[in-house]
Amino acid sequence: MFNLRRSQFVQVFNNSPDETAYFRMLLNRENISNAAVMIQPSLISYSFNSLPAPALLDVASIAADRILLLDSYFSVVIFHGMTIAQWRNLGYQNQPEHQAFAQLLRAPQDDAQAVIRDRFPVPRLVVCDQHGSQ
Repeated sequence: MFNLRRSQFVQVFNNSPDETAYFRMLLNRENISNAAVMIQPSLISYSFNSLPAPALLDVASIAADRILLLDSYFSVVIFHGMTIAQWRNLGYQNQPEHQAFAQLLRAPQDDAQAVIRDRFPVPRLVVCDQHGSQ
């Protein structure tokens, strides 16, 4: 991280000069963990079968029965698999016998709010479904 912050040869990835200066300023201002998220986003997987766990940043992490939370510092994305989205749209989380499903839906929302609350500038929150518009 020290070498990256001091480097004059960081690629700009098709950004304008103003955007490049802004992102470099944020990279230099943030602590190590936040700067690492800017460089390598984190992806957390939520499912019925296990506790929330890190997932690979790969298309193989997408599953119909999973919720993914992506933190790329400037945006936070909550992705619902197809089955999870269908159950949510049918209102299963509101039925008393499906409290585990309600908790599964609530966990990534709570984690995303914790990230957003502690970060400046505030990241954009995107909630999307598999095969949905976003």
